[in-house]
Amino acid sequence: GLRYDRPQGRAMAARMAECMRDAAYAASVKLGQEKGVFPRFDAEQYLAPGTFASRLPEALKAAIRAHGLRNSHLLSIAPTGTVSLAFADNASNGIEPPFSWVYRRKKREADGTTTEYNVEDHAWRLYRELGGNVDPLPDYFVSALAMSASDHIAMMETVQPFVDTAIS
Repeated sequence: GLRYDRPQGRAMAARMAECMRDAAYAASVKLGQEKGVFPRFDAEQYLAPGTFASRLPEALKAAIRAHGLRNSHLLSIAPTGTVSLAFADNASNGIEPPFSWVYRRKKREADGTTTEYNVEDHAWRLYRELGGNVDPLPDYFVSALAMSASDHIAMMETVQPFVDTAIS
């Protein structure tokens, strides 16, 4: 029930991004123990003041110092979630909310013909299947087209501190 373009939605996104960051780094420590650290790993350089890793919780920094990391970089966020559309039941739109809850998509087939598909946003479909009224949708179903550019940027600013590569 939280809107993407409101402070409460951004606060939730920050908590989720922090949780994902910490889980990714903890997993990379374990993988480093199991399979070895990435070739140029240097704990002091990696955890030096001002680096991304210097902002990790103390327990994670201690684990990194003790065991290293399997991966030099762990987190990035796609802009629109195209991979999710192809492989993950349209469960994510990357950093953005959907531009539309339902639309038609044309796909070029191997023989050169095109096929049209109905595309439904995963959250929208789940809401409908659980008995929610999709006409009209509740206020917290906000599309990317119904927000200002500054609201899009505010969300990116909120989660960027927890992303060690980029929001593309």
